[in-house]
Amino acid sequence: MLSLIGVRADAQFAPTSTLFIKITPDFPEPGVNVTAELISYNTDLDLASITWTLDGKVILTGAGSKQVSFTSASIGSKNTLKAVAIDPGGQTYQTSIIIRPARVTMLIEAKSRVPVWYKGAALPSADGRVLVTAVPEFYSGASKINPALLIYEWRVDGEIKRGLSGKGKQNISVLAPGAGSTPKDIEVKISSSDGTMKQQGFASIKPYPVELLFYERSSSGLITSGAIKTKVISPGTKFEVEAVPFFVNYQSSSDLSYSWRQNGNSISPLSGRPQALSVEALSGTGGEGAQIDVIITNAKNIFEKIYNYFDVEVK
Repeated sequence: MLSLIGVRADAQFAPTSTLFIKITPDFPEPGVNVTAELISYNTDLDLASITWTLDGKVILTGAGSKQVSFTSASIGSKNTLKAVAIDPGGQTYQTSIIIRPARVTMLIEAKSRVPVWYKGAALPSADGRVLVTAVPEFYSGASKINPALLIYEWRVDGEIKRGLSGKGKQNISVLAPGAGSTPKDIEVKISSSDGTMKQQGFASIKPYPVELLFYERSSSGLITSGAIKTKVISPGTKFEVEAVPFFVNYQSSSDLSYSWRQNGNSISPLSGRPQALSVEALSGTGGEGAQIDVIITNAKNIFEKIYNYFDVEVK
């Protein structure tokens, strides 16, 4: 399971009179630098005396002080930012916003297959199914809000997916882009049931090429410490090899068919194990060699064929 973090938290601002506060970034993370700008459409703020307070403490005051910077609160806390402007005529205006920093982690889980012994993550392959899950951190005071109580609005490449959005809908299942296509952008906007808290998460899905590697099998099992590219054996000996696909989309091993060849000629795999082959060097074949290749065809996707080969040297 891959983990990508797209973090934003929403700030709600309620203008009073003609003043507005705009913050950058729009959705701050906890503990980041935030810039706030005071805006008015009918008062010349360049001539006004402006005082900024953060959580009740004055952080900036002066004529034309339309911008201020500060560090956002920690997760589970909030900032109250207030601006008071006095114009040259003595008229006072004020406004404030509450900023509740929050975080959302986006998890990408490809439904492609990898061997059970493989320690890495399954990667999305072309046109493969991918599950994207949003894991939000919303707090009400010191208590974390149950993600199932939040509202999720999903977009894929900018298009809203209303049927996949709603309360508690933390994940979305999509197809990865086709080979050679641009990445698919996933966006989710998460809000509390009362609308006072919001945040957004982002993920980008790109297809990775499928892989086919060869591993030798000994009496104790598959040797997974290194794939075979060239195998050197002695005359009169043999070894067993298996073709192992990575990141292929299939339901069961029976969906895959294997076509083995030696130097371009068809050869048969081991009985009942189409992914395995026994390679033997006869006596008197020292100095000879062969190229063994295989093509794997996926019955669930006739356009998905995987090819690879390895060399055998007899010495």
